[in-house]
Amino acid sequence: MQEEQTANNHNSLNNLNPQEAEVLVQILHSLRQIKYGYIQITIQDARVVQIDRTEKQRINCK
Repeated sequence: MQEEQTANNHNSLNNLNPQEAEVLVQILHSLRQIKYGYIQITIQDARVVQIDRTEKQRINCK
């Protein structure tokens, strides 16, 4: 079951149009750049229209 799902995911990635691929690259970039915080993806009419990233800074006070 897991192998079938993985194969389906790879097939879906191969069928991306250029705009979908760019959105995924932007999301991945945001994920790689943030250490603490959250990423919010806004969707309208089944399309990603905005990616917000809020990063928190941890301060260690001792």
